[in-house]
Amino acid sequence: MTTLTIIADILVQSFQTLASTGGVSIRYVRGDDVVDLTAVPGSTDYETETSGGIYESHTARDYLVLAEDLKIGGERVRPKRGDEIRETVAGEEVTFPVMALGGSRHYSFSDPHRQILRVHTKQVN
Repeated sequence: MTTLTIIADILVQSFQTLASTGGVSIRYVRGDDVVDLTAVPGSTDYETETSGGIYESHTARDYLVLAEDLKIGGERVRPKRGDEIRETVAGEEVTFPVMALGGSRHYSFSDPHRQILRVHTKQVN
């Protein structure tokens, strides 16, 4: 076992501990495919420029998930724009489409070993 493999394993174990104490149940939806996951909610601040040259600040809801857990049809997948994350909040299912924020990517890896995905979303209902 290499040092990098050990570090990646420690990252996964640490994330699993965090998810078990601070995670939320989500449904990751792509078309007719649904994956039930535990995710750690987060946020990302970003800015957009209006047509009048004014910068507006926004906060997006992010979900951190283990890359190895995001599987559709038994295959590991990466998030796509248009996928949805559904979370039950105060008894209501809320939909968060996966989307790019202020010209950036719609997801990123949260670690150099590519074990944890940070999926950017914005609430629509």
